[in-house]
Amino acid sequence: MRVSIVGIYVTEQKSAPELNAVLHEYYCFVEGRFGLPKVKEGLNVITLIFQAPKKEIEEMIEKLNVIEGVKAKAHYEFD
Repeated sequence: MRVSIVGIYVTEQKSAPELNAVLHEYYCFVEGRFGLPKVKEGLNVITLIFQAPKKEIEEMIEKLNVIEGVKAKAHYEFD
């Protein structure tokens, strides 16, 4: 299992239900979640501390990146 920090940028509020559905699929790997709404900028930033096999992390990132107005990227622990 790997520890990673996942950064998610959300520019389309209407995408929130789909985004949350994907995150719910992987809830057992989430160790922490922090959200910051930047209302004036029309942006929401979500940071996850995620502990999972690399395959699971990459799978979740792929699912998130196909959602309109959502961009996600993982930063993995140092080896």
